[in-house]
Amino acid sequence: MCLLHPNRKPHWPAPGELRASPIRGRLRSARYARLRSAAPGWGAQVAKNPITEETLHPQTHFPDDGENAALGTTVSSSVYAADEEPQALTDGDPDTVWRGRTPAEVTIDLGKLLKLTRIDLHLPINYRTARTQTLSISVSKDGGNAITVIEPAPVIFQRSNENMSTFDLKGTEARYVTISFEESDNVKNYAILAEIRIFVSQ
Repeated sequence: MCLLHPNRKPHWPAPGELRASPIRGRLRSARYARLRSAAPGWGAQVAKNPITEETLHPQTHFPDDGENAALGTTVSSSVYAADEEPQALTDGDPDTVWRGRTPAEVTIDLGKLLKLTRIDLHLPINYRTARTQTLSISVSKDGGNAITVIEPAPVIFQRSNENMSTFDLKGTEARYVTISFEESDNVKNYAILAEIRIFVSQ
């Protein structure tokens, strides 16, 4: 923190000069927070930063909107970064991720034939940077003879849609689901996902 005075040069205080008092009371939802310098003889400096309900109470779990058939299933990938393995995609943990340099594929084995209604692809819930990833989705009943159900297209993940993209699979029957990433707008062209959630009909 730099303390400012209209007739003096900027002064960077030593660590011992900085003191902070605890904030008392319960934090509430607000759009702006105002911080004032209490140092006598110094000009007060005001900072305004947006504060939202999400800032005060960040989301730490995926929405509970039905049984996720992919949870705990086996996942394989053509490539992945160290300590960011594909099994993170079905562990139900929003803080673990899979990451791999494109082109890359990840395949989920659901264990049996199911009628797939929807697939949700998630970035980490609190990921703050919008990402565009060009991807397609194919399915298979036997691990071969795959059919493409979502054609290759750029997909934007951003906070306004909870860092999630949803695709309608229209009741397609399959056991294996493959997401193929052609490219990503990441500087090193890495694809990234935190979770794949698949929903089915009876």
